[in-house]
Amino acid sequence: MKNNVYFCNVMKKRLSVIFSALTLVCIAANAQDASYSHDSFSKDACHVEYSAVRQDKKAFIIVSVDNGGSLGFTDSPEMLLRTGDNEVLKLPGKNLGFREKKGDTYFFGDTFHDTSSQVGMAQFEITEAQIQKLKSGVVKVRLMTTPFIHEKEFTKDKIGEKLYKAFSKKENSDF
Repeated sequence: MKNNVYFCNVMKKRLSVIFSALTLVCIAANAQDASYSHDSFSKDACHVEYSAVRQDKKAFIIVSVDNGGSLGFTDSPEMLLRTGDNEVLKLPGKNLGFREKKGDTYFFGDTFHDTSSQVGMAQFEITEAQIQKLKSGVVKVRLMTTPFIHEKEFTKDKIGEKLYKAFSKKENSDF
């Protein structure tokens, strides 16, 4: 009898964790607010998407990185953002693992090609004060990814103002 109770408690905890992760993945998959492609023709090429999410009165930036499957986040990821005011925001994160991105499958000559890939995902908590600083734009971003660190400088803001507006919209919307 003790084993059954222990088993039920363990399963409840596992299902709770799985459900939370799936909820965040679904939210992130449908809530892309800003994105860019990086070094399109190099081995470090990737596509990065940022989503503004509010959950339980907390704000998060969900980041997904797609470079064909080899790029993921470290166990305790960190995101550094340099704003247009030359201020550095340091956001601690949580690795959400990988999700499958379905692509096309086709034949080219005698070779079968599948463009499906694994997309690395992480969530980064951001404070209201830090959200306000995004208003001035983001000129540089650094993500602690593995096997190499992803770093991108912008000549023109691509993510800061979009994320600021997305957080503002989500703050004012009532469910």
